[in-house]
Amino acid sequence: MVATTVRRADVGGTRDRSLARAEWGQLRAVVARTDVTGETDVADVTVRYWAGARAAAGVEEEKLQAASVHELVNVLSQRSTKLAGVLALSSLLVDGLVVRTDALLADGQTLEVLPPFAGG
Repeated sequence: MVATTVRRADVGGTRDRSLARAEWGQLRAVVARTDVTGETDVADVTVRYWAGARAAAGVEEEKLQAASVHELVNVLSQRSTKLAGVLALSSLLVDGLVVRTDALLADGQTLEVLPPFAGG
């Protein structure tokens, strides 16, 4: 592993605290999972589906391996066009924080797929 020191002040600045926390978590995951060659390991993650995403996936949750949210979404999208369509419209959360597809994953994290909800 690469020994790197990163101060929390280096990430996020004075922006929204939840965004800064998300960026800090992603940075810690990258540093922790990058070896001396610069290669990033794949992570063992749980994918949890909600509502229409659950129906499209055919399961409530599953364990998968991927290095990033992008990689995971690509793998899931190849399973069916229905699931791909739901993923394209869904919010993605890692450990309760909204993420973009460029977010890296770490062992033990949970990715939640929340499709748009209607009603009130």
